[in-house]
Amino acid sequence: MSKDAEGQKVAVIGGGLAGLAAALNVARISQSAGSEVAVTVFERSPNPGGRAQTTNKDGFSINFGPHALYQGGAAFPFLKELGIDPVGAAPPATRATAFYNGKARLLPLTLPEVLQTTLLGLRDKLRFLAFMTRLNSIDESSIESLTVNQWIDADKDLRGGGKALKSLIRTLVQLTTYTGDMSKLSAAAGMCQLRLAVSSGVSYLHGGWAQMVDALLERLENAGVEITGGCEVSEIFRSPETGKITVVFKDAQNGIVSETFDGAIIAVPPEAVKSIVAGVRESAERKALYLGGDPLEDVKAACLDICLSELPNPEKTFALGVDEPTYFSVHSSAAKLAPPNGALIHLAYYLKGGETGTHEIEKRLEKMMDDLQPGWRDKVVFKRYLANIVVTHKLLSVKNEKLGGYWKEETEEPDIFRAGDWVGAHPLADGSLGSAKRSSELLVAHLQKQAKSNGSSRQSVISCG
Repeated sequence: MSKDAEGQKVAVIGGGLAGLAAALNVARISQSAGSEVAVTVFERSPNPGGRAQTTNKDGFSINFGPHALYQGGAAFPFLKELGIDPVGAAPPATRATAFYNGKARLLPLTLPEVLQTTLLGLRDKLRFLAFMTRLNSIDESSIESLTVNQWIDADKDLRGGGKALKSLIRTLVQLTTYTGDMSKLSAAAGMCQLRLAVSSGVSYLHGGWAQMVDALLERLENAGVEITGGCEVSEIFRSPETGKITVVFKDAQNGIVSETFDGAIIAVPPEAVKSIVAGVRESAERKALYLGGDPLEDVKAACLDICLSELPNPEKTFALGVDEPTYFSVHSSAAKLAPPNGALIHLAYYLKGGETGTHEIEKRLEKMMDDLQPGWRDKVVFKRYLANIVVTHKLLSVKNEKLGGYWKEETEEPDIFRAGDWVGAHPLADGSLGSAKRSSELLVAHLQKQAKSNGSSRQSVISCG
């Protein structure tokens, strides 16, 4: 599969956003250091990209649900290190709609809107402004042991507020984390993401997230990284004799094949990690590896993607349910995602743990469309309902009174690391790319140390000879 090389060989298992970025960074750093490292990416799907893929339909570029890239997060600077500068636009942030108690109100996202909205009474407007004013000064470590619900009930500005104020704060945290269960989400994680959204904003990418995937693939090809689509890894183990890692996979042309590597990055979801290591039976030739961690909880959403030939009401481009977990956004109002006069709309219903997307939820999202864009049904070009999208494989929760619910980049194996949105304390795409950066840097450092050690050993043998 991968090219023969006198130097070291690295396997990256998983060709999603994290795996592609990690593979490119390993190749980039190694080449800059003058090291000879051959990198192979194993991807189960025929097309790399994972949940960052974009579907093209009748001139529309449709992501798998509403994707926003945080401009102040871990992803942007790392992508620029890789030579990629995502191009997009920030969504309109004014005159948005808040649904509360069955009525449409002004969503208070700016100071004038706070003063104008009927969502909050005067005292709660003052509480909300006081809270937002000190948002950047709140110490995350002081709320690390609390869930979002507990934090709201304890905060000096929020605890005396009314139901609408508390629901508004939950809604804003929900929006920025994509998490529906505030009774589990860590207040530290929610605060961090809300602050990031307020301070830096988000970007919708022109052409969808395929823009990032395509740029990564182009650079990977130029770097000589081999990407094997339609290639599912079934086992990974260590040779007790050589100490090297063996990857067993199914190749469409050659059947079951195995290949040996000096290091690896595991960039597949937790359940896939369990599957890969579960089938390994230890023997004189095989040593099982421990690559997982504590069980993680998925964050899911029911998503409705709608493409229209034109937008009936161009003034309504963003809305949130304040007393129910609903989201509406015309992404094409900012990014280039639709043909001329067309509109691409993402709607979502944030699911709690154990909750499943249903036909009733789809109807509820369609009702939101009826309220905001009357007449939309006559202009549908394409409509897709995805009832149970995994937004991220980690719900950042409170564990032993601290932020938890994720795996670290390090495994118990010195030459194997992890990357993905389920790794590290960053959420969403920042988790994918942040962990890809760290895991690739850790692996390259290990390889360099290993090469130096092997070189010293060979020099000792030559000297003795």
